[in-house]
Amino acid sequence: MTTLFYDTMLPAGDLRAVESDRRQLEILRVSGTHKILLRIGETNEEHQGGIASVELDQTSAAALIEGIQMAFSSSGRPLD
Repeated sequence: MTTLFYDTMLPAGDLRAVESDRRQLEILRVSGTHKILLRIGETNEEHQGGIASVELDQTSAAALIEGIQMAFSSSGRPLD
C-alpha cells in the first residue's frame, strides 16, 4: 500500500495554463520500499497513478526544502 504524506490539487504554473487549471502534487512512499517520491500530475487530473515521479533521497529532499525557502524569501514572503 502506498503511503501519501502530501496530496493536494494546486494552481498550475505552466506557461499555457489558464487561471482555473490545477495539478495534483503528491509526496509518497511506495509500500515495501524506503523510496520517497514526488509526483506532479497532468493538468486538471486527480488520482492518476503511474505518472512520472522523482525519487528524493535525504540530500535532495533537504536541497528542495532549502530551495523553496530561498524562493519565498527572495520574493519577500519568507516561510516561518
